[in-house]
Amino acid sequence: MKIDKKYKLTNNLFSFKVIELLDFPGYPVLNLEQDTKTDELYLSYLIKYTHAEEIEQRIYIYVSNKRLQEIKKNKIILKEAFNNPEKSIVYMLNISTKADKIIDSYAIPKDDFKEINPIKDSYRIPIKEV
Repeated sequence: MKIDKKYKLTNNLFSFKVIELLDFPGYPVLNLEQDTKTDELYLSYLIKYTHAEEIEQRIYIYVSNKRLQEIKKNKIILKEAFNNPEKSIVYMLNISTKADKIIDSYAIPKDDFKEINPIKDSYRIPIKEV
């Protein structure tokens, strides 16, 4: 996914660690991650994986515990959660899985992101029975 350079961040603001794999159909499509700098939770959705270069392109939104539960139960569908993030920004990161580091990052205002949101309307999180 190509993003306008005006959204590119000059500094890496994040340091993520995976907390939970929410959808893993052979590769981690949807993760719950924690920013180790702030302890805030984020949902990350895999847009693209380039095997030859070992680079993931992911989109991230901040998520509160309450909203996370609504998303996990599909009370809020994932596309809508990314169209209307709690902090009004969607982050897109290119991540080297080989070097385990963020290559570059972008901060996209939600109104601009709605126009390019790659998540399918039909996408639902697999609900795990407890």
